[in-house]
Amino acid sequence: MYEVDFWNVSITAKSGDAISLRFTDPRTQNPVVVVIDGGYKDFGDTLAGKVETYYGTKEIDLAISTHPDADHINGLRQLIERPDVQVRELLIHRPSSRGFKGDAVCAGLVDELVSMAQKEGTVVTEPEQGLERFGGALTVVGPTESFYREMLQAQVDEEKTGALGKLLRPVQTAAKQIAKKIRKVVGSDPGETLSDDDGGTYPRNNTSVVSLFRFDDRRLLFTADAGVPALQFAQDFMDANGLSGEPLNFVQIPHHGSRHNVDVDWLNRVLGTPGSVAAESRTAFVSASDQDEHHPNSVVLNAFKRRGCKLGSTEGSNIRYHSNDAPPRKDYDKLDSLPWYSEDE
Repeated sequence: MYEVDFWNVSITAKSGDAISLRFTDPRTQNPVVVVIDGGYKDFGDTLAGKVETYYGTKEIDLAISTHPDADHINGLRQLIERPDVQVRELLIHRPSSRGFKGDAVCAGLVDELVSMAQKEGTVVTEPEQGLERFGGALTVVGPTESFYREMLQAQVDEEKTGALGKLLRPVQTAAKQIAKKIRKVVGSDPGETLSDDDGGTYPRNNTSVVSLFRFDDRRLLFTADAGVPALQFAQDFMDANGLSGEPLNFVQIPHHGSRHNVDVDWLNRVLGTPGSVAAESRTAFVSASDQDEHHPNSVVLNAFKRRGCKLGSTEGSNIRYHSNDAPPRKDYDKLDSLPWYSEDE
């Protein structure tokens, strides 16, 4: 039995990630609960309620903090510090353990969360590539240690040069001036326009923990906000360690469906070329606010659909991927795949 929930994190124009899984531990045949990120601060309490309501427990076997962006990490603090919730283990990278300090890498924020978790009795572990839990049902497949350090240094360099601020300011200004973009539905595949990752994503996103879950003959890949270099390194690890021989059944679309986190080479490598697999033979979910004018990008959605994925997006709803023997939910409707969209953006 397994069920994967992508929770609708935000009602604002800012997207975020909060994901939970419940599945049968292949060693013990007992159910385990895993949380991947917790959304914004105010969502931590909501997430605790969702886990109790749908999984029937206040115990979380493992929480994964993929990277220290507010829309991923802040809800975890609220979740962990609740006196009625027990989080047994937290996986989180610590920049300070590698000599990186300061706000550029969010070292203080991370250390504060670690300290608080330890006071609550939570075991804290750094998610090194190759780390396994639940008898191999979970394997951390990225980032590599060397690439993680490289991305930490890139964040420090950006702070020194002011490059990050220069990159962010135009985006923030434009967001105030442009009305919400409405994706235009088309009746058939408009043809692929995706090629590269359009300049790539920020270094902090590329520090994201990438995790592979394997249970019930399923392979599920969770990418957080990782960009193409991080995702390629993760695939290299899977190829080298016999973790990529079976079909990928489920994949998280990176970074809320951003145009800057995927390219054709990675998609073809992890999902196959267009037409190589049957339509809706696998599933891809994306976390995005229904008020976010930039996410998910139509070009990205079509690229996943083109490679056999049934698409689901939070955008105002909670969505679930589950086995046939998972408990039914009367308050959930059947999830229909997203349609094709015009790529004229």
